[in-house]
Amino acid sequence: MNNLTINLGQRALNLCTHLFSNNLFKKQLLLFWSFLLLFGLNNAFAQTTGNCTPDNNPAFPTECDFCVIVVLDESGSTSNIATQVKNAMISFATALNDPCLDVNMAIVEYGSQARIANIGGTAGFRNVNNDFVNDLTPYFDGGGNSASTYNSSGGTNWDQGLQVAKTLSDNQTTCANPYIVMFTDGNPTYYGTGPSGPGNSTTTAVLEAACNSANALKNNGSRIFTVALPNPSVVVSNVQAITDGGTSLEYVSGTPGAGQTNNIRLADYLITTSANVGTAFAALAAGIAAPTISTTAVSTDFTECNPTIPVPSFTVNHDCQNNATPTVNVQTSNNGCDYTRTYTATYEHVGPCPAVAEDVVITYTWTQDTEDPVITNCPAEAIDLGDDPQNLPTEADAENVINATDNCGIKSKVATAGQIQVDGCVSTQTFEVIVTDNCDQTATCNIVYTWTKDCCVDGVADDPSDVESCDEYVLPALTNGNYFTGPGGTGDALNAGHIITTTQTIYVYGPADAPCQPAENSFVVT
Repeated sequence: MNNLTINLGQRALNLCTHLFSNNLFKKQLLLFWSFLLLFGLNNAFAQTTGNCTPDNNPAFPTECDFCVIVVLDESGSTSNIATQVKNAMISFATALNDPCLDVNMAIVEYGSQARIANIGGTAGFRNVNNDFVNDLTPYFDGGGNSASTYNSSGGTNWDQGLQVAKTLSDNQTTCANPYIVMFTDGNPTYYGTGPSGPGNSTTTAVLEAACNSANALKNNGSRIFTVALPNPSVVVSNVQAITDGGTSLEYVSGTPGAGQTNNIRLADYLITTSANVGTAFAALAAGIAAPTISTTAVSTDFTECNPTIPVPSFTVNHDCQNNATPTVNVQTSNNGCDYTRTYTATYEHVGPCPAVAEDVVITYTWTQDTEDPVITNCPAEAIDLGDDPQNLPTEADAENVINATDNCGIKSKVATAGQIQVDGCVSTQTFEVIVTDNCDQTATCNIVYTWTKDCCVDGVADDPSDVESCDEYVLPALTNGNYFTGPGGTGDALNAGHIITTTQTIYVYGPADAPCQPAENSFVVT
């Protein structure tokens, strides 16, 4: 169930003046008003529908032939708001009395019982014109208990008000698919023609009967609409028995309920105040008459990048204009990678009865990015760390080597270290750095580090024993080192096979690369 909220006062009056002074529409209106004024309901108005399940409301009728049936509560308690009811009805009829309209209206009045009101000598439908509007004043001011006058007395019989309205609708041939709104100033207390019921409280049977009568109307294609003047101190939930069982009424001073709409064609009820009910009816008439643009599309902020942007479709609802189509203006703009596309649907009917629909705007926003990040300083050659670096590079070090830019912004820069490769004294390690932009497009840089490591070996030298020779000594071949006549590889180098004929010290020297240590031993030949 959707609740209709209307900004009342001067704004609503201006709306009505604009729409009807421009001859907004021409149609016969079967607007079946079962006008619900919930004013001062007591806390016993609990949610009880018995064995009756409220049927869904039919869609708003779109055919050209319409009638208005106002089902009007005239129970005794309405005497407190009789002036507001009168002003509301006259305001509503005045709004529908327009050269571009051809509306028929009837009134059903109910208290403990229900009957068709006699307006200016006619019980039933009359064309809404100046005569009809003028005849409403004596009907409300006449007094007495007859169908020709509005008289506040008796209990509240929702069931019979709806039943008589259905009979009136069934027996007419002017209109189809009536549109229904229920009117009362309190809880239903009676049902049936007897009437039956307690008369001063609401029972399951009372409400169940009203629910069944409402379902019968809805099954005939009638849409139910309610207008409420709620008392903020009470809970109103049994309205679902005559509408479609969606959400209960919300008070003007409270938080709007789910499904709130300002489209009379979609709404199930209206919440207003007693002081503004007349203005509300004028605004309702304008809203019913005005063309509307509808769409199933919803404005969306797409979180993913480069989405496929849908093209919304729009439909014009303008009674009697079978080929009404909207004009759709498309505007696309961007600030860098942030894109916005707006579809604005407009409709204006020109001719004897011009009409303008309220614009409908659908907006899509998204990020558009087809460019990869750009790495500006990825090293083309390996980075030499020298000999035995104290600290080897980390993934964070590799990430800091490069700079990257992107037209839509950088989301991350992540380095992954490869295994250290060793070739002799030379070590290398490759880091893969992946730069990702905000649309998950990537660029890669491979950073190679190289360094040398101390891999020398200390010298090795044989250690011959001293030799005593009577004649000469031939130097044997060495396994490690070389012969020298001086220490530390100095003096003359001697080869294996060299003959020593004098007493002397021979050195065996095994060299080594720095910083490794050479080896040296010596022996004496005598």
